[in-house]
Amino acid sequence: MHMRSILEELRRRKVFQSLAAYLVASWLIIQVFDVVGPALGLSETFLTYAVITLAVGLPVVAVVAWFFELTAGGLQRESAAESGVRANADPVRGATPTFNYVIIAMLLAALAVSLISRDDLPELISAADAATQVVAVLPLQALGETASDNGFVEGLHDDLLTMLSRISSLRVISRTSVLRYGDGKQSIPEIGRKLGASSILEGSVQRDGDRIRVNVQLIDVNTDEHLWAEIFERP
Repeated sequence: MHMRSILEELRRRKVFQSLAAYLVASWLIIQVFDVVGPALGLSETFLTYAVITLAVGLPVVAVVAWFFELTAGGLQRESAAESGVRANADPVRGATPTFNYVIIAMLLAALAVSLISRDDLPELISAADAATQVVAVLPLQALGETASDNGFVEGLHDDLLTMLSRISSLRVISRTSVLRYGDGKQSIPEIGRKLGASSILEGSVQRDGDRIRVNVQLIDVNTDEHLWAEIFERP
């Protein structure tokens, strides 16, 4: 069989589409492990084994996609499924509508996890010393157009406190205690000593039309040095 014929047969049997869906799903799983792993006490070795397992599954998916096809009646051998699937196939793209919806759903889920993984600040878990993870989240500063939208900034601060409080390895100072230190008149070491925190999370929020930029920094109270910093942008 010539190379061109092989490629056409791979496309007809939707092997490439199946592999693409598997890769997206694998990436999604890895992102989830990367986010929740530290909170669950999972080591980097676990993530390594997960990547290896998903890589081993890639040729298995290719073989299954070659010999079988997912139809409305379930998983069927290619020869048996061909006539039924062709009748419901998209005449333009050559793929069933259901398969297209699955691909779109996976891409949206992958995008959501990518944003969530940043919003949950996974690096924050490993940035501070595990024995002294007492974090104070100062009120976020509103810049630009956001200055007149205090409700939005306060809500974002509350969400950040709530998300960090769900991490069992962290102790988060209460919102009431940190509100008095939002004016920036006191130094980080001074605020840390008064609150009994080992690290301070501070930042700013800026809205420019529909685009939102959040700039956050995690600062060591003892050294007044940045442990971690990141800028998040949401369209």
